[in-house]
Amino acid sequence: MFIFTANCMKKLLSGSLAGLVATVALLFLSFDSRASHIFGMDMNYKWLHDSTYQITLVAYGDCAPAGSTAFATLPTDSPLVCIYNGNTHISSINLKIQAPTAGVEVTPVCADDSAATQCSSTSSTIIGIKKFVYSGTYTMPAKSHYWRFLFNGNMGSTTGAGRSSSISNITSGSIVSLVDTLDNTASQNTSPNLPVIPTPFYYLNHSDSYNPGANDPDADSMIFSLVTALNGSGSTACPTTTPPNVTYSSGLSGTNPLLVSAGSFSFNIYSGQIDFTPNATQRALIVYNIREYRGGALVGTSQREMSYVVVTDASAPPT
Repeated sequence: MFIFTANCMKKLLSGSLAGLVATVALLFLSFDSRASHIFGMDMNYKWLHDSTYQITLVAYGDCAPAGSTAFATLPTDSPLVCIYNGNTHISSINLKIQAPTAGVEVTPVCADDSAATQCSSTSSTIIGIKKFVYSGTYTMPAKSHYWRFLFNGNMGSTTGAGRSSSISNITSGSIVSLVDTLDNTASQNTSPNLPVIPTPFYYLNHSDSYNPGANDPDADSMIFSLVTALNGSGSTACPTTTPPNVTYSSGLSGTNPLLVSAGSFSFNIYSGQIDFTPNATQRALIVYNIREYRGGALVGTSQREMSYVVVTDASAPPT
């Protein structure tokens, strides 16, 4: 997926476009000024040795001026992850920012505009996105079918992980919350890799696709589902119950989150690919839940939260 400026578009159109795949999404220099400092989040874990795991939270921050105050805290944030065995709270850890602490720009722009986004200049009209990675290690104290890792929206600062008020398919004012699970009774597990970043932008009334490009380091079977987003509290205290669901706009839900042309929406549970034709401009909250199976047994789950942004196109995009 790329953000195209006029100069970039001319260069691309003058050359071969054969290498572009159907999952590439396009944006033409515009984004709601109310956007929050978070575009998307991933939470996953990696087995290191014995019963020790590395827990990682990835935040995609908006460099736009509207989110500058909250964005400025991302290099020093220390997100809180609560650890449960079933419903029993066992422990919690604060994750640490990983180098480079200033974040890495991942804005999907052409090379000509790599130094002209809002990450370089807040007066720019080209949006900018930076990736911040937080991680910490935890040694599981026992074997259990029911380990849970909960991020409840606490970033270790006063800003928290509040969702943007510009998100159009849910009631405003909610906070990001993600839940991963682990069954370490028979073996250890590592979450799938999701190399395609969760910042897709699309054109109105065009056939669009998104695929997270998932691969599993343990060669586990993966089953994808779209789930209802949770409303975290941002509190420093770990909750005694699962955070409540967000409230979706009329006719929409976690499994049906987009305004689309009739019959155009499809979801592949084996790859996570979504195909759709948006029929309204929107910023839609999407939450992936990925289940991993090994020998037919569920060994873990992980989650990705993202926003699909649909804008009106200024000109026909390349194919």
